[in-house]
Amino acid sequence: MVAAWNWCTTETLTRATPSSDGDAVAAVDVGANNFVAVTTTDGHQRVFHARPLFRRFHDYTERIADLQSQLSSDEYSSRLIEQLYDKRRRHRNHAQDALVRHLADLFVEWGVGTVYVGKLDDVRETHWSAQVNEKTDLFWAHGRFRRRMQTVLAGECGIAVRERSETGTSSRCSRCGESDHVGRSGDVFQCGSCGFEGHSDVVGSENFLQDMIDDHVDIAGPMARPADSRENTTERAHCEVARLEWDDHRWRHWGHSTKEEPATRSTREGNLASGVSA
Repeated sequence: MVAAWNWCTTETLTRATPSSDGDAVAAVDVGANNFVAVTTTDGHQRVFHARPLFRRFHDYTERIADLQSQLSSDEYSSRLIEQLYDKRRRHRNHAQDALVRHLADLFVEWGVGTVYVGKLDDVRETHWSAQVNEKTDLFWAHGRFRRRMQTVLAGECGIAVRERSETGTSSRCSRCGESDHVGRSGDVFQCGSCGFEGHSDVVGSENFLQDMIDDHVDIAGPMARPADSRENTTERAHCEVARLEWDDHRWRHWGHSTKEEPATRSTREGNLASGVSA
């Protein structure tokens, strides 16, 4: 079992000068514990944390199931159940839409011209469980997310969005390529071969991007390699990758004051946004 540790956090990470020509490429690794992890060929990286969101979504799911168990045999739903379904959907959709807009702003700023988005269809086939199904199909609604990426990035920003399988990207070391002697526990990835330690979803996004470059998937011309987080693999990598969490209002950096409650806040219980189907 890989030992957990507390990740250090900072506001930003830039390992290279951002491109202004729209020739950078980004890989968006879609997860469950973390919404997405992003790596670009210019060396930018971000992680969007989703555990608190999922816990709230799961609480709604359990409440709905409890109410359904109390229905009579000739009843299929109730007004309260439908209200909870709607509230769950609106909360999820609001956070997801805000994430897509946030990513769009970042990609425009970084000069990204092509974005590869991970597909989770094969995850259900190889790693199916009730919890995986709840996260990928209901909570994460990855089909809706990919459609929103197409609408906002491609339709409004002129950024090409291409969907590709990300199978296996989080199960091999992004430094030495080893896949047999690696371990993963939550956000922690460790390689027993080279000693590399890093954030598991960031490793996935690095490998995903590398796969797209190595396969020359619709990429014209030479392409830079993703920058390594650390050259010295004895140190824990990805400590400086910016991590963001949803505070019911916006995606904010960890370590900042994210719990203030402005008087005009319209995102309290019942007022904001969430979802049911993909």
